[in-house]
Amino acid sequence: MDIDDSLDYGQVKAAVLAKYDINPETYRQRFCSLEVNPDECPKELYARLKELYVKWIQPKDSSMEAARLADVFVAAQQKGQPWSYNLWRTKDNWKPAYQPVTGVGRT
Repeated sequence: MDIDDSLDYGQVKAAVLAKYDINPETYRQRFCSLEVNPDECPKELYARLKELYVKWIQPKDSSMEAARLADVFVAAQQKGQPWSYNLWRTKDNWKPAYQPVTGVGRT
């Protein structure tokens, strides 16, 4: 890494993560194999779990995709509901897979 790049935090962080092969899978494994320290209070355990979860799932980048996939899943579970993953996958065409039915006007 040249000197100019080393002044950019984002580039340094990316280089370190790549060098040590730290990626979402690393955090998933740490999250799933977490051991509770005997001297750790519940708040400290919660903080560790939350940090690992956020680094694993990266909700800022993946929450909209998760919502789309959930809608596709719900549509697939409803019998007779035509659906196509490719239709729901595109950002511009995204819409809920089903319309919730309220009690108003039902017989």
